[in-house]
Amino acid sequence: ALVVYTNSLDDEKEAWLQERSEDAGYDVSFVIGGGGEIFNRVIAEAGDPQADVLIGMDEGQFSQIQEEDLLMEWEPEWASDIPADLLQGGSYYYPWSEQRIFSYVDEGTDVPESLEAVITDSSMADAFSVPSELGGSTNQKIVFSVLLQYLDEEGELGVSDEGWDMVTQMFENGYIPSEGDNTAALLADGTLSANYGFSGAIPNLEEEFGFAAQPIDPEYGVFTMAEQVGIVNKGDD
Repeated sequence: ALVVYTNSLDDEKEAWLQERSEDAGYDVSFVIGGGGEIFNRVIAEAGDPQADVLIGMDEGQFSQIQEEDLLMEWEPEWASDIPADLLQGGSYYYPWSEQRIFSYVDEGTDVPESLEAVITDSSMADAFSVPSELGGSTNQKIVFSVLLQYLDEEGELGVSDEGWDMVTQMFENGYIPSEGDNTAALLADGTLSANYGFSGAIPNLEEEFGFAAQPIDPEYGVFTMAEQVGIVNKGDD
């Protein structure tokens, strides 16, 4: 039996992987959570790893897991198909999906020049979604996308006061979803003017809720990450 920890399998992907695993003779079970939650769990279990395979966290998280000697060396058959600049894990982890994290508006509305422009626009108060928690990778990355514009070696955690002020405004001025809220639905019905998400999920949301996402694409670009896959080092096991 194999235990897979993942933050990036929806029901359809999980069913696909379950079926292929069974065909290959593996009994697979999944532990699913936000990227930050999965990362913290892997680190907490370092002394007695419970996962066999990790799927979905980004390069930075996998790099920290590797530093803890929690990954095995391996090479998938498809490694040679991956562009060299995306292979950042040596022989320990490999990218299987590239995602972009960005804010967006519905088709036919004016597209702001940046997320910061949305945050500081008084007319957008309570009209753009912000994270209700930071356990998920997408939630973390939308905040990172702001902080990365204000890097300062002298600042707290390498970010200037201006950057922390901008993130404070982000949460003060944005719409924090309540349990049960679907922010894509709220964008579609006009309750929200801007939402955020990861690129892989947006086509399904557009189809389900009947909108067409127009990315807020600032001059400096949007946050891009490659979700990785790795095999957990369980010692003699």
